[in-house]
Amino acid sequence: MSCCQPTTRRAFLEEKLGNFRKFLEPHCSTDEHKAYFSKFGDLDSTMPHLLQCVALQKAGTLGTAVDLYCAELPAEVVDKVKRYLTMFVEVLTS
Repeated sequence: MSCCQPTTRRAFLEEKLGNFRKFLEPHCSTDEHKAYFSKFGDLDSTMPHLLQCVALQKAGTLGTAVDLYCAELPAEVVDKVKRYLTMFVEVLTS
């Protein structure tokens, strides 16, 4: 993707989703996490999960949900997961 060409929202989300998967791979140590995060494949299969994040954000519980689900991960990983999911929510709702 060129720095000077406009990008579509879809292309942006696909790029960030790829970055998110690369970030998560070394941190997914349990079978449950591997199974859950493997669902973050292409944008079409990930969209239902991202829409759940939108609903959780609107309810004010996205951070709590991430904390509960990622409790055994290091705090800096959990914080980055929250930032990624918040960014996805902001892009989807803008």
